[in-house]
Amino acid sequence: MIIKRDTLRAVQPAMTDDNTRYFLHAVQVETDGSVVATDSHILLRAIDASPLADVDFPVGSVAPYKGNPAGPVIIDAAIVDKVIKAMPKKTPIPILQAAQLTTNGNGQPVISATDLQVSCVVPLDQSALKDRFPDYKRVTPREDRPSLSLTLSVDVLDAVIKSARATCGSKASHGGMIEFLIPTEPQHQGKRPITSHEYTESPDHCSSADCPCATCGKPKNDHKEPDGAIRGTIAVKIKGSDLRVEGVVMPCHK
Repeated sequence: MIIKRDTLRAVQPAMTDDNTRYFLHAVQVETDGSVVATDSHILLRAIDASPLADVDFPVGSVAPYKGNPAGPVIIDAAIVDKVIKAMPKKTPIPILQAAQLTTNGNGQPVISATDLQVSCVVPLDQSALKDRFPDYKRVTPREDRPSLSLTLSVDVLDAVIKSARATCGSKASHGGMIEFLIPTEPQHQGKRPITSHEYTESPDHCSSADCPCATCGKPKNDHKEPDGAIRGTIAVKIKGSDLRVEGVVMPCHK
């Protein structure tokens, strides 16, 4: 199983920095190659849409590939850092900016990385970590759950985060709280977020123009704007210790 450098780095911010909670001071690699990290407040799961092939990974000074682990593998934060540092930051060979997770002769997982000059091979002892990583799938919202989609560019988020950090002063170790207020149709406020109106169209009950929305009851012909669309700008409120910041951002249109 090939795990790219960027995949590991993408979930690192969610790892706890409390090494006494050793089972969260780590990432978990799933059998499908996705990588998960959580500090019990935020959870990130990175999924590689274009995985590299194991046959392309260098052989010789790294652990030989003997198949993928049979179950999830927990990798300690210190080992994650060590493996990332073993990968070259710049190289014309993409596979070198990845690690290979495999098993040894005893079924123990092993992770390897190399820059073709120096190799990093680390056996992963799972005995003390077995069944300790939380069952994050129990709190992950279902994909079919009604929701509003909010897309902001990284540059916009970066600017908002910098403002939030400033609200607590330069000596603070963390920033303020950020609240996004998403404008939607008033009749849906307090009920449930939707991405589109739901109509029950039946020739026995209504015409196509006056069928009511299943959520708000408003007739279909009264909805003049695109159904469920985010209306204009998105309000932002940033709360720090003493300072309050308010503003607006524009959503990204997919």
